[in-house]
Amino acid sequence: MDEVTIEKVAEEAGVSKGAVFHYFDSKSELAVECLKSELRNYSSNIYSGLHEVENPEEKLRDMVDSTMEFFLENPKVTRFFVEIYDREVNGQGDFGPLVEFFREYKKYLEDVLRELEVSRPEVKTHLLIACLDGLAFQFFLEDEFESFPDVESLKDEIVMTFGETRLEEKGEG
Repeated sequence: MDEVTIEKVAEEAGVSKGAVFHYFDSKSELAVECLKSELRNYSSNIYSGLHEVENPEEKLRDMVDSTMEFFLENPKVTRFFVEIYDREVNGQGDFGPLVEFFREYKKYLEDVLRELEVSRPEVKTHLLIACLDGLAFQFFLEDEFESFPDVESLKDEIVMTFGETRLEEKGEG
C-alpha cells in the first residue's frame, strides 16, 4: 500500500487527485474501502450458490474451496489485508469496517458446523477461520515453502478435521 500513491490511483481511475480526496479522507480510508469491495465480491460469490446446497458437508467443502481459491487467485488481497492490519495495529487506520465481513463469515461457518452437528461449533468456527487465514498467508509466501502440500489435499484435510466430529459420536447429543 505504501508503494502506491494517490496520484497513481487517480491516474488509473481516470480522475483528478482532488476527486479521490473528495470521496476519501486519506489513503488508508481508500485502502480499506478497496479491501471491503474485494471482500464483498468474495462474499457474494461464495454465499450466492451455497444457500441452494442442502448437504452441510458440501456447504463446508464449498466454503473451504471458495476461500482457498480466492486467496490463491488473489494473492495481492492477502498482502493488502496484512498491510491494513499492520496499519491498524500501529494506530494508523480503522479496521472497524471489516468487522462486519468477519461477523457474517463467522456466522455462516458456525451455522454450517451446527448443521453438521460438530461438538463446540462456536469454538471450531474460530479455529477453522484461523486455519484458513493461516493458509492464505502461507499461499502468499508460497515461494518460501519447498514442500508445500497440494491444495486439494489441504482442502480435504480441513473438511475432515472440522466436519467429522458429530455430537452423537461424542455422546454430547
